[in-house]
Amino acid sequence: MVSRRDFLLHKAVRNGDIKGVRALLAQGANVNVPDRQQQTPLMYAAQRGDRQLLTTLLAAGAAVNQASFPHRQTALMFAAGANRVGAVSILLEAGAEVNATNDDGSPALMIAAYKGYGEIVQQLLSAGAGVNLVDKDGDTALSLAIQGNHPEIVRALLEGGAGLTAGLGGLAAAILANSVAIAKIVLTHGGDINAPNGEGQPPLVQAAVANQTEMTQFCSLWERMPMAAIARGKQP
Repeated sequence: MVSRRDFLLHKAVRNGDIKGVRALLAQGANVNVPDRQQQTPLMYAAQRGDRQLLTTLLAAGAAVNQASFPHRQTALMFAAGANRVGAVSILLEAGAEVNATNDDGSPALMIAAYKGYGEIVQQLLSAGAGVNLVDKDGDTALSLAIQGNHPEIVRALLEGGAGLTAGLGGLAAAILANSVAIAKIVLTHGGDINAPNGEGQPPLVQAAVANQTEMTQFCSLWERMPMAAIARGKQP
């Protein structure tokens, strides 16, 4: 049951009213009671990216890892999904669980990778985010970054230890996204030009079946490229 005071606390946070928040907390408002949307004041503050609100709520005892219902999203996930760099830093410093997952099995890293928020991705990787976690749909942060067509995030994840065989597979995902730029990054980071997809098709066949002219030409050229030349940095 949400009391009148707790309702007003939620409203004050959503409106960015720091004075109102402090007054309501002093009057005994419960900092961890969810509203009808099953979100806590800390989650709203994280979405706003309001550092003052975040630090005030945390100092008042806000549970940093409390999750919404039924989607199981934490304040860190809300901050990551809204590209709130400062909020992510504050929450991580406060003990936010970087590898907590929502009801789909996705952690904050997958959310940021799919949306293309590079700075958030780097923050989470530095905080120990599991780069090869697989969600209920079979996706990883890498496959989601590829689906979102974010080449630099793909590069950052690969350099951070992302596996090319986890989830949907790096090269297969690049072909599904029809991105030659990403396919190049995957192959220069150890991808196998002959690795089949789940149907046993090698990349060249995958691209041809999908009528991807540029990707088909690229895969054909890469297949014929001597490994010594690739090792020297030469690319199709």
